[in-house]
Amino acid sequence: MGTMITITLPRVAAPSWFVETIVLPENSTVTSADDDQTIHQIWAGRLSSAGSEAAGIKHTNFTSLARFVEWASVNQTQVAQFFVDYEFLGQNGNGLDAIERAGIAAKAILVTSRYEEPQVLARAAKMGVKIIPKGLAPYVPLEIEKARVKYDAILIDDDSLVHMTWKMAAKENAKSLLCFSDQGEFLANAAMIDLATPIYIDVSLGNGVRGEGVATKAASLGFTTIYLATGFDPGAITKPDCVRSVVGKDPVF
Repeated sequence: MGTMITITLPRVAAPSWFVETIVLPENSTVTSADDDQTIHQIWAGRLSSAGSEAAGIKHTNFTSLARFVEWASVNQTQVAQFFVDYEFLGQNGNGLDAIERAGIAAKAILVTSRYEEPQVLARAAKMGVKIIPKGLAPYVPLEIEKARVKYDAILIDDDSLVHMTWKMAAKENAKSLLCFSDQGEFLANAAMIDLATPIYIDVSLGNGVRGEGVATKAASLGFTTIYLATGFDPGAITKPDCVRSVVGKDPVF
């Protein structure tokens, strides 16, 4: 009847130089530099399949290394990610030279078939540049990250009357406000909020949940402007280091 053979291989960590996932923000520019037009078509196709048009992502490309360096040196702040080949046949220098001259190492990925060569690996590591083997360019996962929204304030409080008071003040002063009743609601939406948005957290959120703990979780996600709010004496509250100060419950607008 036939034989079935099962082979189980242990999963190992990817090499330190390998890019496991490409994450691009909305409304950004992606630039590829390669002397092979096929690679530019691959990136264009991958971006299109990921929904780049709807996400406002633009793709620019260069086959000339010299023109790429000239352009990237001036426009690097507008670009979210550079994909750069190593070898440019008949041209002066290589992709790592170009990345270094343009000063874009923090945003560059080297896409090359020469990823196993020790000198390429060593120099890329020294420059802090990750690598994608050219043969894997069509397969490395590519994600588009939604842009975070900046609000004038975030309020986390279990009292609906406090929500109403803050919303009225926000409307009167033309301010943007987002309110949450508990930490679960906030954490579920945290990825869409700009990390610089001021967050005001009620000290006592009900069901034994303390604002200090929520503040610590918010800080671990990268939020930097965190306040505790209380209707009692602020001086009686011991705030975590991540909290700027303890304030009252009156709207901040």
